[in-house]
Amino acid sequence: HTTLKPRDSKFWDFSFHENGIYDLPVQIDFVYEKTKQKMIFLGYSLGSTAVYIYSSIFPQDAEKKLDILINFAPSIFYEEGGFLLTLIGKIWFLLEYPAQLITNGKLYVRHPIPYSLVQLLCLPFPFQMRMCQIMEMFTLGFNFAQNDPETLPITLIHNTDTTSIKTISHFTQFCNSRRFHYFDYGPERNKILYGSMEPLSYNLSDIRIPSYTFIA
Repeated sequence: HTTLKPRDSKFWDFSFHENGIYDLPVQIDFVYEKTKQKMIFLGYSLGSTAVYIYSSIFPQDAEKKLDILINFAPSIFYEEGGFLLTLIGKIWFLLEYPAQLITNGKLYVRHPIPYSLVQLLCLPFPFQMRMCQIMEMFTLGFNFAQNDPETLPITLIHNTDTTSIKTISHFTQFCNSRRFHYFDYGPERNKILYGSMEPLSYNLSDIRIPSYTFIA
């Protein structure tokens, strides 16, 4: 960032909505200007969420520059998940404010510990790898069979994602409302920002690009 630092709460004031309206357009424009060709977009999880936001808000731009959307486990409409994810979705409204105060808006989704310690705890034996995935499995659902034993040691070491509290808040709003909508700031601020008490829905009917979805 040119003006904000990672310790600033404003730095973390984003969700996948901002990914869809700011980050993706710039990235797609860069590739399009270099190649002068339409591109195939491959999105995984919230990457698919961002491209549906982008292509629903900027449908003409997306149609001009994207040929096909390919989605792997897209996070758009939520139906069911792991026990922990469902529980967090129900009680997040209680956790959001104190979490924001404690973390300044920054949230480690997985292990916020050094790689060397992760290696010691999670490798090299299969039972260690399984133990290090317990929390993730509780959150997203148990399915050890989907893990690739050859790449799992690599992903365990490098999957130290960091995201914003606002991203989690936006996602839990999806889970609870069963809608694909803008961030819900509450009735008063929604009225100012959106012109309605409820957050606007992303209009998927505006998307004019062929889409293919893969689920496991």
